[in-house]
Amino acid sequence: MIKWFCLFYLVAFLPTGFVSAQDFADLDTGFDLNTAVEIQPLEEVDVFASSSSLGQFYGFVREEWGYAPQKKSKNWAKHRTILNLTYDIALGADWKIRLNGNAFYDFAYSYNGKENYTPETLKTYESEVEARDTFIEGAVSSWLNVRAGRQIIAWGQSEVSQLNDLANPRDLRELGVIDIEDARVQVTAVKWAALLGGSEFNLVTIHEFRPDKTPSAGSEFDFLAPLRAQANILDAPKPDPKIELLARWFIPYNGGDLAFYYGDVYQDQATLAFHSFDAKTQSLTLESNYLPIQSMGFAANQVWGAWLFRLEAAKKKGVPIQRSDLQTQLAQGLKTTPPPADLVYGADLGLVESYALKEQVQLALGVEYSGYNDVTFSFEISGDQILDYQENLKTKKFNGISTFILSHQAFNDNLTTRFLWFHFTDSNGELYRLSSDYSIMDAVSLGGGFVYYQPINEQSLLYPFKDNSRLNLTGKYSF
Repeated sequence: MIKWFCLFYLVAFLPTGFVSAQDFADLDTGFDLNTAVEIQPLEEVDVFASSSSLGQFYGFVREEWGYAPQKKSKNWAKHRTILNLTYDIALGADWKIRLNGNAFYDFAYSYNGKENYTPETLKTYESEVEARDTFIEGAVSSWLNVRAGRQIIAWGQSEVSQLNDLANPRDLRELGVIDIEDARVQVTAVKWAALLGGSEFNLVTIHEFRPDKTPSAGSEFDFLAPLRAQANILDAPKPDPKIELLARWFIPYNGGDLAFYYGDVYQDQATLAFHSFDAKTQSLTLESNYLPIQSMGFAANQVWGAWLFRLEAAKKKGVPIQRSDLQTQLAQGLKTTPPPADLVYGADLGLVESYALKEQVQLALGVEYSGYNDVTFSFEISGDQILDYQENLKTKKFNGISTFILSHQAFNDNLTTRFLWFHFTDSNGELYRLSSDYSIMDAVSLGGGFVYYQPINEQSLLYPFKDNSRLNLTGKYSF
């Protein structure tokens, strides 16, 4: 599911699975939690320092409006009210608790008529209530810290492609609309941080499986819509219980840093597997599955004056890649396999192998410049290669994506404007995103922008979304 995953995450192209007639990638966003010369245990500053003995309560209310001018109907794509509440409690000098929840309701579905949407779309997009950052953390000793609970664990040094950022699933429900930094979904995990001389070692065990939040059937961003016309797609069951494991060794040095990574985790995006074929109705049924992968990699960055150079690489094992010869296998299997009594061929008969498990090597190179009048630009290219390649795979042997980000700050950093260009190879189109945010005062901010989808032709990955371009407006009050 490589390219569709890229689309919904707005990051560089790294195939790690497949769920449709297109390939999908395990792509990740950027993070900025460690400096080049300083280690901060648990990768977070102490936000509890000013809390009273009764704790600290704060949050925000946010309004989001979206208008799709190219649509023939249902132009008001979004009117979402978001409430986010946080309660921090300091337990002495070394231990802290955070409770955070988020809820939203989208009035646009009432404006446009709920009868015009599928039940799956209303369930996915109209409302949501969930616990987010909810954890306890503290110092076990002078060199060992721990955090346990729902949290975000952002690893990797690249701006957008983050090949080694495997802990958190992503919110992929709206193509290009969700900010990169807001796309991660919290998971329940235990993270240990050990300071070893001038380096830091992290060990993470993940105790909750949460898949990516993907577009629902019938929604405007349903990337499986073309496939649903040819096959039934069953929802994925939860995978077998397994404690996922991640490790990192972070080494800062003068002017940069270096990190090594290991991961033994489930993929957060689903892979489609053959479920059954009903010879009476000629109907094919596929089932989404979540499969385990292993990954090893490293990342580094180096500062030279106003320039920052990034390098990240990974090798993954057990990556499911969709096969392109499903119809051929099905036709041959029907000829050679005795028909069942009910004429329903199940997966146990070995009629079709819908994917192959492969190894991939992935590489990302990036550069950032911030030496000109409050302007920062970054450019990144990333690519991957499938080892032991077979011609019957849907994904090409070599794949690549490039991204360009331009940021500008003005009015004493109260106005931040950001432009993102996302280019798909093989004539699959371009995606443009412009956003601005202005802080009227400490507690109030306004924002706006647009997302534009430009397919090259009808075969482009972006073609189904050619009418989904949006104008966005936001307002936020913090308390």
